[in-house]
Amino acid sequence: MIRVRLPPYLRLTLAAWTARVIVIAVQLVSIRLLLTYLGTAQYAAFSVVTAAAGWCSLLDFGLGASVEHAVSEARARGERIEPVLRAACRLLAVILVVAVVIVLAAGPVAQQFLLRHLERQLPPQPALLLAAVGILSMLGALGAVGYRVFYATRRFHLAHRATVLASLTALGGLVLLTQGWGGDERLPAALLVVSAPAAVFALAALRAALSGSGPPWRDVDHGLARTLWRRAYRNAGLAFMSAAVFQIDYLVMSQTLRAEEIVEYALLARVFAVILVFHGVLLGANRPELTEALARREWSAADRVLRRSLGGSIGLVAAGTVAFALAADLVVRLLAPQLDLRIPRTAILMFGLALVIRVWSDIHAVALMSLDRFRILWVIVPVQAVLGIAGQYLLSRRYGVHGIIAGIGLSALAVCWLAPRQYARARDV
Repeated sequence: MIRVRLPPYLRLTLAAWTARVIVIAVQLVSIRLLLTYLGTAQYAAFSVVTAAAGWCSLLDFGLGASVEHAVSEARARGERIEPVLRAACRLLAVILVVAVVIVLAAGPVAQQFLLRHLERQLPPQPALLLAAVGILSMLGALGAVGYRVFYATRRFHLAHRATVLASLTALGGLVLLTQGWGGDERLPAALLVVSAPAAVFALAALRAALSGSGPPWRDVDHGLARTLWRRAYRNAGLAFMSAAVFQIDYLVMSQTLRAEEIVEYALLARVFAVILVFHGVLLGANRPELTEALARREWSAADRVLRRSLGGSIGLVAAGTVAFALAADLVVRLLAPQLDLRIPRTAILMFGLALVIRVWSDIHAVALMSLDRFRILWVIVPVQAVLGIAGQYLLSRRYGVHGIIAGIGLSALAVCWLAPRQYARARDV
């Protein structure tokens, strides 16, 4: 009997896709449940709060990417990874304390600002609602360092198992919630039920990833910890600026769009998030191989990985955009049958084009980070962030949802050529 052994990157990709298909299906079912349970105004608030809480996931301060990079490098050199894990655990303890203080201090102020245009349509909400959801998001991000370790050590099945179980748990909780919980507490209950499982399972994954590395308070290589932190805060700076590019949309529209328009954009973005998930799977599957190739300065191997990533991700975006445009009315009927809503094809095509530009930039940016070349990214991302925020705010006031998408796309188009050019220069040195 002939056995066909798939290449490592393909096995990783197929396993990740299987897990993500389950997660995506759960998320799509959840949209319908949430819209029925919350209604238009509260679902708009749900979208804004979850988007704002997503910023709290940045409070791992870039440690996840730093640890994955360090573990991949250690494996490429044939070294043990336990010293990296002990140093990471020490840093995680410090970050946890700092992150909780930040979220508790900023959460109430941010909540009042973001929900002020919707508050007339909402029942009174707890003052610490955003802070509570933000802490769960932050704990999920710290726990996700364990997922990064699993990826770097090619134990990807453990990460996928945890994310699938978290997603199914959230869906089960949401089904129970919609059957027996009403009143003015619907929004807080839905937010907590949806957010808590991801944090719990991520923390469990972190514990499993760090097991066997020894006590974090003994035999810590402080030089290695400083190296991890130096890479981490550079990753964190770029992550915060990237969030100002890719996670600012809901925050802007909370000040410029009506609840109905926010829901329209949320449905549009959720469907495209399905496509972005598969892009993320491809990128995550190829990242360890790319990092190891660049660490050894094997440029031809790195170029093959880049071409594979670009071809796969751009093809996914293009195919997904066409399919969504053709089936837009069916998608709306499935996800929001009770709403009188129509997503314009022009908005779908604009969103797809913006994602193609984003995919192109993402993949080359990962290559530059693997080369430890951050300088050009410190130019690209702030410029794109400023252009994006200004463009989204000004254009959405006049053109609504189309203005948000146009602001995103135009800011990406302005800088998308810089990262590939810098990578080519690094290769030619």
